[in-house]
Order: sequence, then structure tokens, then C-alpha cells
Amino acid sequence: MSRDVWPNVFRGRAFHFVCSKARFETRGVSASMSNFLPRLLILLAGIAAYLVGLAADFTFDGVEFVANNQVLDRLWPPEYLSKYTRPFSFLTFALNKVCFGPAPFSFALTNILIHLASAQILYSLVKIVLEKAPRIPESLSRAAVPIALVSSLLWVVHPLNSQGVAYLIQRQESLASLFYLGTMAAFAFAVLHQQRTWYLVACISCALGMFSKEILVTAPLCVLWLDLAVLSKSWREVARRWYWHLTLWLTLGLLALVMLSHQGEYAQAGIGDVPDVSRWQYFRSQPWVVATYVKLWFWPAGQCADALKIPISNPATYWPGLVIASLCLIMIVRMSFYRPALGFLLGAWLLVLLPTSSIVPIQDLYFEHRMYLPSMFLAVATTLLLKRLADRWKFKSQALRWGLVGSMVCLLMVINNYRCTVYLTDEAFWRDVIAKSPNNSRAYTNLALQIVKRASKESAPDDKQTLLEEAIVMARRSFEIHPLNAVSYQNLAFVLGEAGRKEEGEKYVQMARILKTKMTQQELLDFGNSNRATEPELALFCYERARELPPESSEVYNNLGILTQQVEKNFLKAEVCFQKSLSINSNNPNTYNSYGNLLVRTNRYQEAVAAFEKALRLDPQLKSAIQGREVAIRLLTQSQNKQSQNK
Repeated sequence: MSRDVWPNVFRGRAFHFVCSKARFETRGVSASMSNFLPRLLILLAGIAAYLVGLAADFTFDGVEFVANNQVLDRLWPPEYLSKYTRPFSFLTFALNKVCFGPAPFSFALTNILIHLASAQILYSLVKIVLEKAPRIPESLSRAAVPIALVSSLLWVVHPLNSQGVAYLIQRQESLASLFYLGTMAAFAFAVLHQQRTWYLVACISCALGMFSKEILVTAPLCVLWLDLAVLSKSWREVARRWYWHLTLWLTLGLLALVMLSHQGEYAQAGIGDVPDVSRWQYFRSQPWVVATYVKLWFWPAGQCADALKIPISNPATYWPGLVIASLCLIMIVRMSFYRPALGFLLGAWLLVLLPTSSIVPIQDLYFEHRMYLPSMFLAVATTLLLKRLADRWKFKSQALRWGLVGSMVCLLMVINNYRCTVYLTDEAFWRDVIAKSPNNSRAYTNLALQIVKRASKESAPDDKQTLLEEAIVMARRSFEIHPLNAVSYQNLAFVLGEAGRKEEGEKYVQMARILKTKMTQQELLDFGNSNRATEPELALFCYERARELPPESSEVYNNLGILTQQVEKNFLKAEVCFQKSLSINSNNPNTYNSYGNLLVRTNRYQEAVAAFEKALRLDPQLKSAIQGREVAIRLLTQSQNKQSQNK
């Protein structure tokens, strides 16, 4: 008996029952009926996986770019086609809004339909390639239907893809992926069925994808690789289709046209040029980013919609990642020559990731929706791995095989629905981000605004005040993490105003203004000095900012130390500031005087006397040092007398 029992999947009792005792075998059954059940299963699984996703709301940038975007309120004139870098995606948003209104349900439903369509195309692509491609082993060809079915089921229900579906604005990702996959599938149909019409479909799909999102930049190369590695027996066959490949490559001109027309928008979005992040810093961090993506595919726990990862700076961390990544790439290249089809499967998903995981820095190092399309290749690879394990462990029972697959799919459905709850409200979105990425400054800023929004709808005064106090805490945490973000200070001022503490919020408005105007070190020092008596927190902020500017200033550190102990009650930090001040200028009498006062407050009277004496040697007329020395001597004497009495 053959070890490969996967093709006999349709002989199971479940299918006999569903089909009213009809025997559906892989051979001898009509093509339409043999495809009906797998496609129905994929459809039902996808719907079940996104029942919660149907209730998704606009979150994060979806609020600004879709929900509150007046440009999308009318189809004509089509301003959205010229205003945005992804015109076709925004055309679909406009169609949703004009035809069905601004409610998020139609947007969520459309996203799910796009996702289901992609799953159906994935099934078609895997099936036809396994059945008809010349480089595919016969054992896999016989198992084409079940492999295609399991691959599509795993992909359509996997939680890693939830961000591309339930995060409504990421239709840009799912729509572009639909066209990317459609381009590959249409080209494969054209080659394997010898139907030229499909070449035209591939070119149209690729062109629309170029207008949907930039990930299509690798599509012509991916199709060429697919043709060389899987669809053809030799490069001569590929060469005979050169004009169709050339047409696909020419669609890159459409993307180039869009990018040239929107250079300013790309720069503003932080694509290609990110402040304080070099190409090398971005590149060396990507192996661990990709490793995180792979981990989430095999173990979808800890997903975060806005992880806000920062570039890796520790050589002990990034060099091992680069070495491992290099070895993997060498293995894929070698496999591409000796086992081309498998090499393509293992390498193509990295090719799709290339625009966001290479040397071109992007504002955000990591986003899970970038795995939406690459995960299709991982789904096929996972299915082949499962088949190999089942064959090796001699799982001949169809019920056992499909029971395991069914259990896995059902579990992923449940996890995916749970994950979709994050996208039901903007507040739920940001609370989840903070739980997964507690040092994300913008998450606290956005959560504070959402809490204020909820508080405005609260009728009970006590409950409203409780919510506003929570919002204040979140807003403060934002600038504690990122003290140079002017938006965080403006946000806190707004929240304080909503809580009836507008005067308190004024100093944070000034802090935001200081950050925006980019004052010089001396201007910051003078402004801090003028506000030290009335607004010590504002003065401390000025000294903190002045410290960050060159050159190092003894006076800045002295004032910073004084305000640190006064406002933050942090004596250790204050002492470090005074020591730094003296290391810059050891002849600063003001610093010795300030340091002496700190030593008195920490009961180190003998050291305090010495500090005041140094201040007076440098400036004998410094009255505060004279008074401080007298106090320190008196306290030192009292301390010594107590010690002698105790003895």
C-alpha cells in the first residue's frame, strides 16, 4: 500500500455523509465537484475566523485617513487618486464610504471579502502548480488538492494575518497582496494551461497592485523566479515568454510615477530617510525582526499592533543575527540550484519582505501586517512539513490526519477571533499595545485621548473625574518615555484642560513650544532661570533640554542639580549633576555652594563644610555660601556632641 494517503482524503466517512454517500475520489471525479468542497471549507473557515472582525472599528491612523477624511466623501472629483501614494486602495475606501456610508461595517466586510478571495486564489495557485508544473515530484502532484486545501486553511485563519484584515486601513496591505498573488496565479495559469488571456490578467493585476501598495515592486522578479524554478523545465522556455515578463517589469513604471509625484509624502512618512537611524542600523536589526515574524507564525502569542521596536545597537546581539541570516540565505541560494522549486518556496517570502526588511530604513522597524503576503509561502511550507512528518510517522488513518488538521484550524480560528477584539475600539487597540509594548510613548498619548473621549460621554461626575485622572497619568507617562516629543506635552496640556486644570496645563504648552522653536542652550538657561521661582517644573524642563545641547556647560548642570532635588526629590541624580558640573569647571563657586546645600540635606555635614569653604575661596563674598557654611558647622557640632554623649 502506498505511504501517500493524502490524495484519498475524499474517501473519508465525513465526506460520504456530506455528499449523501457519493464516493469522491481524487481520480474519476469531475473537476468542478472536486474543487467545490475544498473551496467551501476555505470560505466557511475564513468567515468563522473573522466573525468578531466584522465588528472592527477604525483605529489609529484609520481614523484620520479614512473615517475623518473628507476627501473620501465623494467619488468625483477623484482627489484621492492624486493626493495619496496608494490611489487604488483609497479608491476602494471612497467607494465604501460613498456607497455604504461612513459606518465601519462595510469596510470590515470588504476587508474580509478581500481576504477570502486571496485564500481562494492561493488554493488555485498551489493546486495547479502541484498538478501541472514540470518540476514537482509525482508524490506531491497526487496530493495537490489536500496540500492546497490545508495551505489555504492555515493561511485564512491564522492570527498573524488579523492585522491585515481587522485593522481596517491595512486594506492597503491585503489588497496589494491580492493583486500580487493574482499576478502569480494568472501567470501560472497562462503557462500551465497555455492560455494567453491569463498573461493579460497577470499584467492588469500587477498594474493595479502597483497603485495599491509598494510591495508590488518585487512582483515581476518573483514571477520570473517562479517561472524559472517551478513552471518551466529550462531557461529557454522562460526566454520564449520574454515579452510577457517585460510587460510585467514595465508596470514598475507606474509605481515609479507615483513615487516621483509624492516624494515629499514619502520623506514625511519616514521612508528611506529616518532621523538618527542609518541604513546599517536598520539592516542589522532586521534578522531579529524577521525571526520574530517567523516565531509568530509558528506560535502566535504576544502579537502587538504597534510594537515600536528600536534598532539594535549591541554588537553581541546583531552580529549573531546577521551570521544566522547569512547562513540561511546561502542555504536558500544553494537549494535554488539543486532543488529549484523548494528554493523558491523558502526564498520567495523573503523576497516579498525585501522592501521593508533590507537597507531602506522605514519609520517603523516592525509591523506584523507586513507578513500578510509572505505568510502564504510559510503556509505552503508548513503544510509540506506536516505531510512529511505524517508520512514518516506512518499516520495512515485519514481520520487522524484530518482530525489533527481540523483541530489546528479550529484552534487558530478561536485565537484569531480573540485577537480581533483588539480592533473593536481605538481604546482597546491602545490598551493592548501598552500591555505588549510598555515603553511605547505614542501609545500612551493616544490612549490618553481615547480615555478623555470616553470621559466626555460619562454622565456621573465621579466616574468622569476618575477617567480624566487616568488620562493624565497616561499623558504624563508618554513624555517620561520620550521627553523630546512636543506632541506629548501638548496632549497633557489638553487633558489637564479637560480636567479643569487649564492653568496647570499652560506650562506644558510652553514646553511644547520650546521643543518646536529649538532654542539655543543660553536661551534655555535664561528662560529656566526666569521661571525657576514660579514654575520650577518648567525650569527643570529647560535645564534638561539645555543639557542635551553642546557645549557641555557647568552652569547648566549646576541649575539642573538644584531643580532635580527641589522638584523630583532625587538627591542621587542631583549629586551626579553637581559632580558633572565640577568636572567641566572645577572653579565654579556656585556649584560648590549648591553641592554644599545638598550635602547638608543628606546629613553629610563635614563634606558640606569643605564644599562651602571651596566656594568661599573662589568667591569670598558669596553670601549664600557664608550662611551655608555657618549652618553646616552648627549641625556638625551638634552631631558630634550627640555622638560624644552617646559614648
